[in-house]
Amino acid sequence: MSEETVGYRVAVLVDSSMSWGRGVVRGIANYAREHGPWCFYFLPRGRYEEVELPPGWTGDGIIARVTSQKLANQLIDTRAPVVNVSTYEYGSGAIPQCTSDEASIGRIAAGHFLDRGFQHFAYCAPFNRPGFHDKVEEQFIAVLADAGFSCHQSAPCFRSFDIGNWHANTEQLGKWLVALPRPLGLLAWNALEAFQVTQACLSKGIHVPEHVAVLSGGYDKLLNAVAIPTLSSFDNAPGTVGYEAASLLHRMMSGEPAPREPVLVETRGIVANQSTDILAIKDPAVKRAVRFIRDNLREEITIKNVVKESRVSRRLLEVRFRDILRRSIAEEIRRVRLETATSLLIDTKLPISVVARSSGFGSADVFSRTFRKSSGYTPLAFRRKMHVGYQVAHKS
Repeated sequence: MSEETVGYRVAVLVDSSMSWGRGVVRGIANYAREHGPWCFYFLPRGRYEEVELPPGWTGDGIIARVTSQKLANQLIDTRAPVVNVSTYEYGSGAIPQCTSDEASIGRIAAGHFLDRGFQHFAYCAPFNRPGFHDKVEEQFIAVLADAGFSCHQSAPCFRSFDIGNWHANTEQLGKWLVALPRPLGLLAWNALEAFQVTQACLSKGIHVPEHVAVLSGGYDKLLNAVAIPTLSSFDNAPGTVGYEAASLLHRMMSGEPAPREPVLVETRGIVANQSTDILAIKDPAVKRAVRFIRDNLREEITIKNVVKESRVSRRLLEVRFRDILRRSIAEEIRRVRLETATSLLIDTKLPISVVARSSGFGSADVFSRTFRKSSGYTPLAFRRKMHVGYQVAHKS
């Protein structure tokens, strides 16, 4: 095989034990199929295995989940172009980063719970990540504080759990959860933490989502299948992370300078499942109104219809919407329609006209104007943006 046929030799040092890592690797492979061929060094690895280059490795570039200073130093010493897909900041300034936009996860999660009427909140931090700057927690707490709410944070002992002592970890989590107010909107940093929260709730007789609504900051196919109930999770577009990391590495291997700022990939939003399928609204009139809006989204909903379903006067319902949800009835109808349309744009290939009708906008023109005003993108541009590197990453 000739040098020209082989193309670039690239080492991929990314663990493959969870869906995020596998998605990243598939996104890298997707890019290489389009722009290669590339010759890969890749071995399946567990999340807590020590990762390093093989002795004597020589190649053109590296994509790695850099989770230790030791690995960062080894990669820097190779003098090869390197891209870090981890949210850890080891090697910052010397190794460019392309990863998920964690800050946006915290912001969106807070809004998700606030939109559903929660007034009590908690955050379960990542296990065993010393030296980690948790932007998810930071933004989650900040948005809640701006809305006038506090957040219960998992105790420091949770952050250094012994992964091998599952029973003790679950017992500690259970004791913490029992003491918290309800109904509670809980964000867990990732799928492993969210799964253990559901197990702790199960062991203590805490009902999910009725007592504690659990939202995972990341998606994992296997853990979601095992969790009872199924987990609502963020889709952090690992395929796009891998695709964009490979694109960045390609430019660097071609002689372009490394970017000074991290390349951050936006989350594709929340994949709602049973663990958050609840409205934490105590006011029966507001709860009836919100449920009516959701159940009749495809119909031509009017404020008059919503008021009739609530069984109180329009003036009183508007006041209660403002007090509880911090928005008007009309704003809630528009918000739910946009949320539904966004999911359809991401998760289906339906024509824009069908997305418009299915989310209650009536016409594609009205939908396009409303969506662009809200997101800054046309529906078609948004769909294209969200699907970079996604097709291969989600085939499993």
